[in-house]
Amino acid sequence: MKRNSVQNLIKNNDLIFTNQEHFSYIIKGNDIANIKNIILNENLEANLLFVDCVNFGVKVIQKTGSVLNAKVLNKNEIGNSELSFDLMENATLSLSYADFSNGKGINKVDVNLIGDNSRCDWILSSISRNDDNKEFKVLIDHIGLSTRATANNYGVAKDHSRLVFSGASHIEKGSKKSKTKQDARIMVFSKEADAVAKPILKIDENDIEAGHSAVLGQVNEEHLFYLKSRGISEKEAKTLIVMGYIKPILKKFEDEEIKEEIEKLILERV
Repeated sequence: MKRNSVQNLIKNNDLIFTNQEHFSYIIKGNDIANIKNIILNENLEANLLFVDCVNFGVKVIQKTGSVLNAKVLNKNEIGNSELSFDLMENATLSLSYADFSNGKGINKVDVNLIGDNSRCDWILSSISRNDDNKEFKVLIDHIGLSTRATANNYGVAKDHSRLVFSGASHIEKGSKKSKTKQDARIMVFSKEADAVAKPILKIDENDIEAGHSAVLGQVNEEHLFYLKSRGISEKEAKTLIVMGYIKPILKKFEDEEIKEEIEKLILERV
């Protein structure tokens, strides 16, 4: 998939898309420093790929009927960043984050489902290692009628690292017929690693559907033993297990070049 640069589209810290056609753009670290707001016009469909964007704060406004497929790939420093989304009526957001960053920091994502029938699907795959200390905080606020949201977080914690999945889904009073679901899973690869998964539901409306789950655990010894009994080394066996755990994020990235890079990063980080 060919992606265009946004450098020539940024004006006064605003990145505004007005064409009523499908398009794809890439936003890199040197671009994000000049962007404060991203605006999608009504009924616009867009693909945005964020690559190695750190220490930024950006607000995205999706007008009525707009569709945004946003992908994030971070393989450098994690930093402290915040992405905020306001979705109007019938707007749809698909947000996928492949995290292979290092260091210490917090990434925060705020999604406000303001308009009726707006929808958000979030998926994160993250690997922490060495002395990394990373937190991903996802907040989803259901405001309009019949809004929908899913949040799926998958992580692997190694060495002396710390990996935290936090955040909350809030269904406000009046947001009838809305549905929200959270799932957080972290596989811990060493006794020294620290993993925390704490999804929170806040419900102020009765006529809704909501659920959440959190799973923390170490590598399944039976799976490991089986693979080793087939002549596979322990390192290779652990790599296979991690690939199965983290690899679902690949389905969200259409670019073959990006997929290959993510697979390479998974192998390097394991």
